[in-house]
Amino acid sequence: MDQIPEDMYQEEEDGFFYMLQHVDGACIALQDGGCGIYEDRPTVCREFRQGQSECQEVISVRQLTSKLRLKK
Repeated sequence: MDQIPEDMYQEEEDGFFYMLQHVDGACIALQDGGCGIYEDRPTVCREFRQGQSECQEVISVRQLTSKLRLKK
């Protein structure tokens, strides 16, 4: 798996790993207005564009903050 500090993610019942979130739903790696692990961010973060239409649709339909799923 990518080089993400172990205290920033957890494995859930579905067997996938997810980035932890702040209480407001923001990614745990967000610090001082930016990504605290930018150079070592997961592949999914490199491919994901914040606020893209797919993200907005998931949030509005499910009325949830989206979880960032990592590779197994």
